[in-house]
This record gives sequence, structure tokens and C-alpha cells, in this order.
Amino acid sequence: MDSPHPESPSSEEAVEFAGRSPAVSYVRSKHEVLRGVELTDFSWTVEPSERMMLFDFSIRNGSERRISRIEVVCLQYSADLEMIGPLKAVLPDVIEPNTTQSFMQIPAGFADSRVDRVSCLIPDLAFE
Repeated sequence: MDSPHPESPSSEEAVEFAGRSPAVSYVRSKHEVLRGVELTDFSWTVEPSERMMLFDFSIRNGSERRISRIEVVCLQYSADLEMIGPLKAVLPDVIEPNTTQSFMQIPAGFADSRVDRVSCLIPDLAFE
């Protein structure tokens, strides 16, 4: 028998959509939180004897949620802007809503000998 409303989902489809709803809601919430988080005052140095890349930066949590396990990914570039490779640090600290926290001398991996520039972003974090 045909449904009186062919554009309406079947009950099986409705259950399937309902099962996805929390995941979609979580992704949207995370996207909103990430939009409110900003990495500022960034600088970097290379520890000479071990070639360890060390980062100094601040993270401003402009969202209304507590954040933690903040992943910072930094791309290394040569002087001619060739991308050399990524470095990553995961910060376990909790940053309260609408506050800024500074991080100093964060080790993120070994610096390539050709590194001239570094660009960083926050692709992931946990939130409450």
C-alpha cells in the first residue's frame, strides 16, 4: 500500500534519522565551540642541541563551554613556502569559558632543518 505522503520518511527511516541526531548535534556543537576558540600571540623557537620545536602561544576560549584536550597542529614551511610537514601537540589543560590561557615552551616534535615559517591551527578539542 502506498503512503498517503510519499515524501514522508518511513518509520524505519525515521528511526534511522533519530539514531543519527545526537552525533549531528555533537558535531554542530563542536563546530560552534571551535569557532569561538582562537590561537593568539604565537611564536616558535628551535632548541638547538635537539632540534626540538617549542611553541609559545595563548588560546582564547570565546565560547560558553569549558574546553580541554586541545589539539594544536602546526605546519612547517621552508623559505620558498614549500610545506615541510606537520607538528602536533595536545594540551590537557582546561580553559574556562570566555578566558585566555598562555602556554610557554610547548614541545611539538622535531624541527626540519629547512623550517623558516610555521602556521598553526586548532582542529580538535573536547568540551563540556
